[in-house]
Amino acid sequence: MIFTSTALGFLSRTSEGVVFGRSFFAASSMLALEALPLVVASTREGLNAIPRHVREASYAVGKTKAATTRRILLPTARPQIATGGMLGLGRIIGDTAIILVLLGATQNFAPVEGAPFPLDYLRGAGTSLTNFVYEASPTGNLNQPEKAYAAAFVLLMLVLALNAGTDLVHRRAKRVGTWSH
Repeated sequence: MIFTSTALGFLSRTSEGVVFGRSFFAASSMLALEALPLVVASTREGLNAIPRHVREASYAVGKTKAATTRRILLPTARPQIATGGMLGLGRIIGDTAIILVLLGATQNFAPVEGAPFPLDYLRGAGTSLTNFVYEASPTGNLNQPEKAYAAAFVLLMLVLALNAGTDLVHRRAKRVGTWSH
């Protein structure tokens, strides 16, 4: 409903003043809002894990609050921030409902005519990998199980790569060390 308003009409497909609200811009905005709580929660957890004496030591040597945040707190909380980002990305990859609603569930890309190159596809309708797996399965409309299995394998490899990346970030953070109380 938000993306069908005329104020946000430039982000999606329009026809004679009617805004359809289905576009990659709309879908990416909703998916970003869905992943945001994971990133915020893991960032907050990472910042809360830093002992108070580390902040106070930074203030004691004359660092400002902004310098302490930029030079001490954010680099220390980087593994938790990266973990939250990867978990949010994993949630986005697996979510099909938002894509079905906001991209129109078409099986091909439908660019908007008259828009410059990247905007024509971003404002147009399209599909996702998870939607393609469903549509190409024997119960879907395309009935091409080989393509469905191949797409599901690619999706599985993406999820495994995200899990491996999360594990790598945590192992690297353990090597750096922990704060002593």
